[in-house]
Amino acid sequence: VSARTLGTYFSLYGCKHEDFSVCADGNCCIKLGDIENSDENFLNECKTAVEETRGEVLTFDGLPVLSLFTLCSGSGTAQNDDFTYLTPTSNPNVCQKHKSVQSFEKSGVFENVTESNSCVVYNENNKCEFLIINGKKLDSLDFISQTGIKSPEFVLYFEEGNIRAEVNGIGHGFGLDLCQAENFAKSGKDYKEILGFYYPKLVLNKI
Repeated sequence: VSARTLGTYFSLYGCKHEDFSVCADGNCCIKLGDIENSDENFLNECKTAVEETRGEVLTFDGLPVLSLFTLCSGSGTAQNDDFTYLTPTSNPNVCQKHKSVQSFEKSGVFENVTESNSCVVYNENNKCEFLIINGKKLDSLDFISQTGIKSPEFVLYFEEGNIRAEVNGIGHGFGLDLCQAENFAKSGKDYKEILGFYYPKLVLNKI
């Protein structure tokens, strides 16, 4: 339902294509995985989900929205000031499957960085809001882009020749958390309950 809503939004308002409604390139429209390398049982489950929810989309004031979703949000999803209809959530059982450690060399803007001249500022959902690197402010998304860190939920350790990041989650951390949503489903919640948890301000409609 989230993917269909996002695809519907792009096809109505934001798609760059003339010959088709939406593409599977994550840098352009929606990245939904590699069908050729997917497990057959998983694909069959996806097809069943598509049929059982056919035509259902999430709306705000009667219109489809950018119903963002992320692979794993770590300890919870974050507030996004650009999308007021998204509601931050907390995950009491922080995902252990998508913890990682990443290191990168001190070079360029990070060349002389130390613990004493830098800091990370977090929001209420443990996501990096921005950083102070060598006394200069750096946006969280810029930092992630430059370093390849997988999530805005991280802790930095400044070592002699590099910086080590301990990271929770994968993805931007906004909207529906696919990893936790799967856990909700396994515990017996249906898709409407799960959508209601992540998108309480949105209404499920049929088109």
